[in-house]
Amino acid sequence: MEEPFQISTEHYRPLDEVAVAPYLAAIPPVAALLGGAARDWRIREVGDGNLNLVFIVEGPAGGVVLKQALPYMRLVGDAWPLPLERSYFESIALEEQARAAPGMAPRLYATDRVGAAIVMEYLTPHIILRKALIRGQTLPLFAAQMAEFLAQSLFKTSDLYLPAARKEGADAGVLRQYRALQDHRGSGLHRPLPDQQGQPLDQSAA
Repeated sequence: MEEPFQISTEHYRPLDEVAVAPYLAAIPPVAALLGGAARDWRIREVGDGNLNLVFIVEGPAGGVVLKQALPYMRLVGDAWPLPLERSYFESIALEEQARAAPGMAPRLYATDRVGAAIVMEYLTPHIILRKALIRGQTLPLFAAQMAEFLAQSLFKTSDLYLPAARKEGADAGVLRQYRALQDHRGSGLHRPLPDQQGQPLDQSAA
């Protein structure tokens, strides 16, 4: 499996649709995949979740998805800070899933630990599963494909499959970092949600 390109960013800053093109143009494999000049790329911010910025970038030759973590919950703002390091662990998870279940996880093209960003395969014409389920759409292959992915990825990252040397080596260091991140997230995820004036909401109110 080809290793993703490692982006060297000096400082973190949130990206926008103007900044995305020069950012990706500096990544040779991504620029080649998109094709053409950066001015020819179509860039759309499509994130509809609570946490991240998500850009779809399409060029004459292909497309990619750029996902960047924000240092706070997007739905709330600075009142609910979150660690940027979660993006790094997401990239590790994608790499592990690709090794365990080839062809069943989006391909990872580039990672940026400082910039809290990952560049991955643009899955088109795929749709968001949640939206299909809400519409009541029939997905005849979903159960079998999901079962296969879970079986492969869970087993091949477990103690039943991995050699002890790996579990006690690099994986152990990553796991320690991840547990520290979980402790940080846990301290924030249970705080009351602030209202528009920044005051905690009374969640006990009917």
